[in-house]
Amino acid sequence: MPILYESRMPELQVEGASLDVLFDRMFAHDSADDRERMKKRYATAEAIAGAPKRVEAICLDILDHFEKHIHPNGFKAQIVTVNRETAILYKQTLDRLNGPESVAIISSGHNDIADIKAYHLSEQQQKQYIERFKDPNDPLKFIIVCDMLLTGFDAPIEQVMYLDKPLKEHNLLQAIARVNRTYDGKTYGLIVDYYGVSLFLKQALDIFDEADVKDVMKPVESEIPRLQSRHRTAKRFFDHVDKANLEACIRVLEPEDVRVEFDLAFKRFSESMDLVMPNPLANPYREDLKFLGKVRLAAKRRYRDPEMDISDCGAKVRQLIEEHVKATAIEVLHEPIDILSSRFIEHVEPDFDSW
Repeated sequence: MPILYESRMPELQVEGASLDVLFDRMFAHDSADDRERMKKRYATAEAIAGAPKRVEAICLDILDHFEKHIHPNGFKAQIVTVNRETAILYKQTLDRLNGPESVAIISSGHNDIADIKAYHLSEQQQKQYIERFKDPNDPLKFIIVCDMLLTGFDAPIEQVMYLDKPLKEHNLLQAIARVNRTYDGKTYGLIVDYYGVSLFLKQALDIFDEADVKDVMKPVESEIPRLQSRHRTAKRFFDHVDKANLEACIRVLEPEDVRVEFDLAFKRFSESMDLVMPNPLANPYREDLKFLGKVRLAAKRRYRDPEMDISDCGAKVRQLIEEHVKATAIEVLHEPIDILSSRFIEHVEPDFDSW
């Protein structure tokens, strides 16, 4: 299954080179030896990555992204952090922000401090949480890790990995493969990068044969050309009719072969939209998606065609279309008239043809 890549919040990415430059400028008056000692002790990338304000900002972004992009289609997420302390901080922050249920699955040691021991899980407890995570009906939505469950962990329900750890080479490719397991209704896996691992991706791919890893990760933007093509294919059915005239649009679909062709085009267009939304790149196509979805529903009612339904669309697409249909003003065909009136047939007869 294709894996899409999205870099978010670049101002919060941790990049070693820029960190070194910042540190050297801030402590320029200290000797080189003193700067090096301070850097080793306090200014590690892990320390910056685990800063509470940074983690809070990323958690807010994760919750917004997950609720708009992943949860509507029933999928779940894995968060990968730099160390155990940061994994626990992510868990605590998500809880404080009233996020969905999550669990931190980390390794344990006999000499761990009390703050880490509070999150120790037995092997049996870990297995129980993993089984809950795999269950689409279970409210556990996030698994938070640092080193565990990055290889060999098979949970098809996982669609997105929020990556905040500098993985490289084999470890990077092994980790991102967690999201490409096939699952009903899942058309892609997604890596959301908060650390800047794309910098390491080329190095990781260089150790493999080019044919084996072609398109292993593609940016979300790479879907736009296909979205544009599918949009054009679906919309062309109504090029020569007034889009404001729903009746005229429905009549375009009267021939069964045309309805079948349009239905396939619409499904492909909605699939690409479901993939790209809520990215702003999808915005130019939202109105046409709502229009085409409305026509599709109206044609289903007119021609009693059970295939032309929006139940097979992604949840985000369904919600957009349903809200649009509900919000559309109902056309008043005629004013109320007494059904016993002698003018009743004359008054409503022009509308019979559209029933």
